Amino acid sequence: MAIRDHFTYVIIRMFKSMKYRKILFLGAILLLVSFNFGLRSNVPEASAAVCILKNITWMQANARIGDKVKFKIDGQDCASQKVTVKIMYDQTFPVSDTVQDTLVVNFPADGSALIGSWTITTTSGGAYGNSSLYLLANLDSAGTGTSLDSRVNGSVPYLAVAPVVGLNPSMTITAFDPNPKQIPANTVSELDVTFRAKVDTPLYFFQRCWQVQAFLLDDSGSKIYTQAPIDASNTKPDYKFDFKYRYDAKADGTVVLRGKVECKGGLTGLLVTLPTSSPVCIAIGNGVCTGTGGCGTSGQPACAPGSTQTYSFEIPNPLKGGVTDLASLVKILAQWIFNLAIPIAVAMIVYSGILFLTAAGDTAKVTKARDVLKYAVIGLAIILIGSGFISLIKSILELGGTGASPTGTYGPAPTSAGGAVGNKCTGRGSNCFEGLTCKSNICQRAIGNLENEPCSSTTNCDVGLTCDKSSPQVIDGQSLGVCALTVGTGGRIGEVCQRGNQCVSGLKCNQICQRSGGNLNGEACLSTSNPSNCQSRACHTVGVATEGVCVPYSGT
Repeated sequence: MAIRDHFTYVIIRMFKSMKYRKILFLGAILLLVSFNFGLRSNVPEASAAVCILKNITWMQANARIGDKVKFKIDGQDCASQKVTVKIMYDQTFPVSDTVQDTLVVNFPADGSALIGSWTITTTSGGAYGNSSLYLLANLDSAGTGTSLDSRVNGSVPYLAVAPVVGLNPSMTITAFDPNPKQIPANTVSELDVTFRAKVDTPLYFFQRCWQVQAFLLDDSGSKIYTQAPIDASNTKPDYKFDFKYRYDAKADGTVVLRGKVECKGGLTGLLVTLPTSSPVCIAIGNGVCTGTGGCGTSGQPACAPGSTQTYSFEIPNPLKGGVTDLASLVKILAQWIFNLAIPIAVAMIVYSGILFLTAAGDTAKVTKARDVLKYAVIGLAIILIGSGFISLIKSILELGGTGASPTGTYGPAPTSAGGAVGNKCTGRGSNCFEGLTCKSNICQRAIGNLENEPCSSTTNCDVGLTCDKSSPQVIDGQSLGVCALTVGTGGRIGEVCQRGNQCVSGLKCNQICQRSGGNLNGEACLSTSNPSNCQSRACHTVGVATEGVCVPYSGT
């Protein structure tokens, strides 16, 4: 007891002493800090959020080479995360799918959605032939949900790239200018001819025309000069055919010259129609050129003193896309109004909500807000129904086309080895390009060749076509015709029908005329048809429209 009392006495004396009170106070603080550190060190820290990829999809279903297309990746807790995206070319089995391009993109700061873009170029896949591209995405970091496949997760799983032979490229002569414009009679004069041309889509042009050749035509249309063929380019749009020509002029007068370009080395039926230049008059001796351009204008000799000089000009079309008819103009205006009306309708609905919130029991304001909302909703409904109503009327009047035709890959110009559509083949088609078969001794598509493509017999042609040999062509030593529309009645693929006998032989009726086994990717379909018009069972439509095209589908 005495020891305890003594200890108590010492403690009391220490508290009374200022020196010991400071020491005890500092000791208490150190004890509290140590205790708090011990607690914090024993509490596990919350683990950092893990980025999870949820969905990847294309933002459009169709495109052509040169287009800039977008895709979307949805994620959770993926702020600033880096994602590797591969553009995959869906090849026909047993050929393995190939990587067309690889992109590295980053999620924005909110980490919820990433919008990426990709430009379809010739270097990222070469000559596409009705190809379907899908997306693969992978996070650089590990974790749950770090990879995606648009075929599994995407609302638009595939991007269909328009086949290079599915579009109609064109060439424009940009310059044809022989000089001098006046030459002496009864002598040979050298003409320095500037001759240039340009194509709109080089790759698409190359797939139809493998070589181009320039000519000089006289008044009668005869070819007085023939230039050696040059290879077409699948990347460069501009062509230069400049040459010098020694023209043997006779008596006084004039000669009208034209430049012409022809396609060489392509298959008849695939060849684009190449242009002939505007006429240019060359005065010989005392001859005088006349014409709509008049003297002194481009392509005409200088005016004689005292003569009238006239100029020709044209006003460029200011409308986007070069609209030249009323129907196209109305379509553009309707689309513009549609794009403008949607945000206006939404703004009116928001405005009506503000009126409701600020009415504060005022009957007049409530009535005004109700009217604004009513008319905004009615207007929005009319806008949304409009495009579907137009499609309905178009279907009733049977103004719709037959839908897109499937196409395949042609490959390069025919060689001694052959291989393209119309080339000579033997056996099962081992010497035909991939995707083609050998039938009646020529390479053909699996479904049969399309309109204006070569054929040996009708068995080479697609449904509804017959082999027309009225103007035969010689390819690889064989005399071939071209696939042409069958003479007679009957709906084509995509045309509205009610009974099977309303379609051409080989097609059946399922609201529209379709192939017996279902239409191929790129051909017409209706979303309301049951069973589906498509072999893939996937009909892609836009908005409220029921008309669409068949697309690949990997689901069940």
